[in-house]
Parts: sequence; structure tokens; C-alpha cells
Amino acid sequence: MKIALVSSKNSELEVLEPVAKRLKSKISGVEVIVKNAPSNLDIPKTILSIKNFDLVVVALYYPAESVDVKVVMEKLVDLDIAGHPTMKFISPSEDADESDEAKKITKAILQKFFGKKAVRSGTGRGSFQKI
Repeated sequence: MKIALVSSKNSELEVLEPVAKRLKSKISGVEVIVKNAPSNLDIPKTILSIKNFDLVVVALYYPAESVDVKVVMEKLVDLDIAGHPTMKFISPSEDADESDEAKKITKAILQKFFGKKAVRSGTGRGSFQKI
């Protein structure tokens, strides 16, 4: 399983590395790459450069609504329609906590692939191994 995590260097919260670490600890054999576009407007181009991944996740946290954020959201919808679907986590950074956001994104990814929370084993630790 291959998952790409995409953001921008302009994102106010840096949640992708913690998400990648969490996914690697929860999904056996997963390959996770993190890509940070130089700017918000470069996110769609970065997504188009990603090939042969099971899932592309976009996380962008911004200080205030702006034209570039609106353009990125529109372009992401265009990519969805063109056959490049993504999971999107785009929201104001106000009152957002990096750790909480990383947990939320990880949980959403796990639920997308497995449809449930971790399968509990006798050790009390869950392990996701296959779809």
C-alpha cells in the first residue's frame, strides 16, 4: 500500500511527518511519502507528479481565507473530476493543534482503507495489515 501526503511550505501546521509516522506504525508494509509544494498554488501540480499511489492526502492549514486557498480548493475538485481523487484536510489554522490534526487525519485514512478502528489483538495493540 502506498500513501502520498501533500502540503505546502506555506501551511501553518506541519502535520504530515507525524501522520506518516503514525501510519507506518499502524499499517504493516505501508509506503508513505511526504511532499511539500513550494507554495499553495503548486499543490495541484505536485499531486499530478505522484504516480501509482493508492491514496493521496492533502493537508493545508491557512491563517485566513485567501484567493490562493480558494484556487487550490477549486483545482483539487477539478483533479477529482479528472480522475485524480484526494482526501482533503483544508481549514483555517486558528485553534488547530498539530497533534490533534495528525490524529484526525490518521484516523480518517485508516477508516477509509479499513472501515473501522484498529483490530485489537491479544496484546492490546491494533495492527492493520491488509485491505
